[in-house]
Amino acid sequence: MTRALLRRHALPRPASDGGKNEHGRLLIVADGPLQRVPFAMLPLPGGAQPVVTRFETVTLPSASTIALLRTPPAD
Repeated sequence: MTRALLRRHALPRPASDGGKNEHGRLLIVADGPLQRVPFAMLPLPGGAQPVVTRFETVTLPSASTIALLRTPPAD
């Protein structure tokens, strides 16, 4: 899968705030093998600069991972 194709499917266009804030935070919740994708390095739409130049990227665990972590250990 090419970087451009992955970007189109994985990174939606960020909502605009009217140009008031050039930088924002992008929360990434990837599951399974997608956790290994370097989303911060994918190019921004319409340009060659990576996402990290415009957004702080934060990776969060998926809901299934959180559920697994909250499950008490079996006795």
